[in-house]
Amino acid sequence: MFIYVGCSGGGTSSIFCQKMANEISQQQNLTAVFTDVETVFQQQREYGNAYDLIFVYGGIGAIAHHNAFDFGQLFDVVFVAPQVRFLTAKIKTLLAGFPTIVKDIPMKIFGRMNTKEACALLLDELIVLDEKRAYHSDIVATTKAQDKDIEIMIIGGSSQDSYFQYFFKQWEAQEIFYHVQSYSLESLYHFDIQKEVGLRVLFASSGQLKEADFAKVARRIDGLWLMPAAKLGFEKKLKWFNDYQIPVFQPTFNEVSLKDQAGVTEFLLSVSYYTEATKENSIPLYEAPQMKKRKSFLNIFVWE
Repeated sequence: MFIYVGCSGGGTSSIFCQKMANEISQQQNLTAVFTDVETVFQQQREYGNAYDLIFVYGGIGAIAHHNAFDFGQLFDVVFVAPQVRFLTAKIKTLLAGFPTIVKDIPMKIFGRMNTKEACALLLDELIVLDEKRAYHSDIVATTKAQDKDIEIMIIGGSSQDSYFQYFFKQWEAQEIFYHVQSYSLESLYHFDIQKEVGLRVLFASSGQLKEADFAKVARRIDGLWLMPAAKLGFEKKLKWFNDYQIPVFQPTFNEVSLKDQAGVTEFLLSVSYYTEATKENSIPLYEAPQMKKRKSFLNIFVWE
């Protein structure tokens, strides 16, 4: 069970998580561990296989539009610390599409100095929340199928280029509802538009793609449109797309000059097939580094 405890900055939640994990490991017939949010996202499989309860600390503000999917897929419970309860409603909205239970952590648990009593109260609370989450999981789906529009990333182009203006007019004539915008990781996940859209076209630069964030990019992007002027130096990042089996369209300079429609149509069809498959590939290279062995000194200080 993955439990996220969010406070204002992660300081008080880290102390709480450490106390609970140590107490449970010593007194209960359970295995428990605590770690920070960045580490658990990188090593979630290893932690999930090794421990019954994984306490994760961090700031509650770490949950945002661009990573709500990650939090919703991983965490069974998100506890909101007393000092940031004013953000509970926002977090519930962000995670509304997932079976994660968002709850204010009771002050009698978070603020209790007697660790043994607090631990007993927390375990009782987790039993109730686990049953609630099991019911919620049967109702809420968290797959790519929920994402109804198709997202295409374009590298090395501009929406004002005559090449793209030509295809925009073609799509309008074919009544293909599309939306054009500049890419950012936040805008990729936070898409709030009041009209029906079947195709999102996101113009990005090569420099915006980072390996550390690519698992999140691959989770949403359905196709890459790589312009010829951007190919040089893009080889490593192109491999990332290929590893995730994301369709890639690489027109030549001549095809761009002629505004070749056959290649674009074939690309859109392949993207459509890819999206309908709604499969999610998990690539260990980008998502699951090996978990480091934990060390301790007098059971007080714990590090990796």
